[in-house]
Amino acid sequence: MDDGSNEISSSLTPGSPSGCSPGDLAGFGITRQIGSGPEVLIAATGTSGYFRDYMTKPGQPHTYRSYSFTWEGAVSADSAPVTITPNDVAAPPAPTLSANGVDLGAEVDFEACYDSDVLGGNVYSSTSSGGPYQKVNSQTIYASGNIHYTVTGLQNGVTYYLVATLVDQTGNEGAYSNEVAVTPGP
Repeated sequence: MDDGSNEISSSLTPGSPSGCSPGDLAGFGITRQIGSGPEVLIAATGTSGYFRDYMTKPGQPHTYRSYSFTWEGAVSADSAPVTITPNDVAAPPAPTLSANGVDLGAEVDFEACYDSDVLGGNVYSSTSSGGPYQKVNSQTIYASGNIHYTVTGLQNGVTYYLVATLVDQTGNEGAYSNEVAVTPGP
């Protein structure tokens, strides 16, 4: 299941170890395989059998199996596999923008966030505070850290209101940053 937070929760039903009564059950082990990677143990839970995976990789299949174990060390066979491919629907956070007017343009800086999912950002401008805004870059400004961008084609002496957004690797665009007013000039 993907609720927009890139988390997966699922119910797996392993059998009991041979010859064991339910009172002997100590807990469950859960393994995960992402894509064709190795299958690794990611959790050992109590007898409730509930586990939520917070470390997913959107767009890649995740195969989970579980098994039960007793206090004496007996282990059941693995459950049937469950494969889920989480979607990335969560947008990046809004960046913090700073800008200065220059001759016929503006110098813009904002942090692209150090989230491994962020691809870059976009810059928007308007001659009215609060928008509506028009995107000024023709394609995403690619960056992995701070973004520096020069807005060109502005008129000297006119006040422009700029905002920026972050874009992740699947194209989700975050909310507008703080608005910054700039007036280009020589």
